[in-house]
Amino acid sequence: MSGRESAPEPRTSAAPAPAPPADRRARRVCKRSEYQRIQRAARRVSTPSCALLLHAREAPFESAPSRLGIVASRKVGGSVQRNRAKRLVREAFRATPELWPPGADVVFILRRVPAGLAALVDELRRAGGAIARRWEDARRDRARRPAADRAGAGAPPGTDADCAPCPRPPASRRS
Repeated sequence: MSGRESAPEPRTSAAPAPAPPADRRARRVCKRSEYQRIQRAARRVSTPSCALLLHAREAPFESAPSRLGIVASRKVGGSVQRNRAKRLVREAFRATPELWPPGADVVFILRRVPAGLAALVDELRRAGGAIARRWEDARRDRARRPAADRAGAGAPPGTDADCAPCPRPPASRRS
């Protein structure tokens, strides 16, 4: 042998491979109408860095994977801080699948940038009991919701079947 080291072994990652982009998109709350529907009927859990809104989806999607939505206003900080906070929330959501039951729409309303991933995960796990209680309340609410609120319940996520068209304001006339 020549005194050279042999080539290092290729590293194998213990982490699962990232989900394909289409799957990641299906696990997110994307449209404004969905955020509005969730805010109207959701149960709330507060933590020091964010407020969580939990909403139970309707019958065809009650066994579908939970979905995540994130709201970060400019109060949280500049764009760099907001984007960092959103990345941390997405990673914490993926790191704590035991907290998010199937069929749940979860919206994080950020109050401030979390201290770090470990701190956010710990904060969510401490709030796990409250999350479970509020989830049960949200499921009971879903069963009691009137049919008018469930319009478009059979429509796939990401469609606007759950939101009625908004009336146009009258045109103003200048004399």
